[in-house]
Amino acid sequence: MDDSYHKQIALLEGEEIELSIGKPEKIRSNPQNRYFHSVIVKGISDHTGYEKAEVKEMIRMKFLSYDIKVGEEIVKVGKSTASLTTSEFEDLNSECRRWASQVMDLYLAEPNEVEYE
Repeated sequence: MDDSYHKQIALLEGEEIELSIGKPEKIRSNPQNRYFHSVIVKGISDHTGYEKAEVKEMIRMKFLSYDIKVGEEIVKVGKSTASLTTSEFEDLNSECRRWASQVMDLYLAEPNEVEYE
């Protein structure tokens, strides 16, 4: 084995580690990202009057947020959509469509129902 592998393992001496072997999941696709911005974000923006950046931040905080401890405080942060796998991103798009429908009475077309750029 490569010597750098052994050096990295030696750095973890005494720490709990997890090793996973498998094919990495694919990160969201460009068509998924275009759909998200041109249908989901734009649709909600047009419907509510919020700027697209505000809508994207609302979505991140509503569906992709988690808590971190900063000093003595717990702070809520939103995960970036860029780090989502294709399946996670489709789950997010589905949640957004359902949320828009239920809360705003807004229909957002499925990816196969609309042309988007």
